[in-house]
Amino acid sequence: MSEHVEIQQPLEVTATPTQRRPKSPWKLILILAISLIFIIVINVHKPTKLAMLEAGKKIQSLGWYGNAILVLIIGCIVLPFGLPFIVFEMLISLLVENFWGAVCICIGGSCLGWGIVFAVTKNYIRERVLPRFNRKRFYRGLNLMIARNPFRFSFIVRIINFPYFIKNYGLAIPECIDFKTYIVSAFLGTTPKAMIEIYLFQKIPNIDHFVNGDQGELQKILSILLIVISILCVIYLLCYTKQVMKEIHEEGRNASIDHGIEGTHHAHHQEVGSSIDLF
Repeated sequence: MSEHVEIQQPLEVTATPTQRRPKSPWKLILILAISLIFIIVINVHKPTKLAMLEAGKKIQSLGWYGNAILVLIIGCIVLPFGLPFIVFEMLISLLVENFWGAVCICIGGSCLGWGIVFAVTKNYIRERVLPRFNRKRFYRGLNLMIARNPFRFSFIVRIINFPYFIKNYGLAIPECIDFKTYIVSAFLGTTPKAMIEIYLFQKIPNIDHFVNGDQGELQKILSILLIVISILCVIYLLCYTKQVMKEIHEEGRNASIDHGIEGTHHAHHQEVGSSIDLF
């Protein structure tokens, strides 16, 4: 009597690739902390403002080389590191007597800074931020809304009186906002306000207003007007968001209904085919 011996094959263990943990954004947090410290120092510390003014005078005395250096300072330092742009805008307004010259320096430096911010966000910040944002249902809905009309959303956000560096980096995060939309909306949404501010800053009677942070009557009126416009833009964005989310919900419901109808037709055709096969 022979015994049948069953030999069990060893189980093959397949190594599953480990999921890649999202990178910690500690470098981004460090940069934001440093930028916040600089913002507080520049806005509050009067000797720092005086030192900036003296340095600006020396740079401006270099002629067109000095103007190019001011553009580089705005584009490579002020905007990427989130320093208070309005302080440097006021500084340039005091240094450059020609109105259009001051506007060209501020807007030229801003365009350079927007390009750098977009490149940094696209190649460095997106891969660290998007995996966390995509888990949030709110961001997914917001991204769908922005994709409907990226330029309109970017332009309206630029008008809102909100921290400048948050708008610069925040609008560069969504993948549906390309470089052209980002730059054009930033230019159109920022230039009129910058021109008005430079005109008012050049009307400042002395340097003490810059050092103490005092505002004239026209500047106070402009600040109130910007707050009113910002509130109206926020209300419009809320209404627009509600409308778009409703349309997205209806489209998803219609798509599910159409999918259900197609499935019913497919099942009906299968039943008819099987009945014909029986005959």
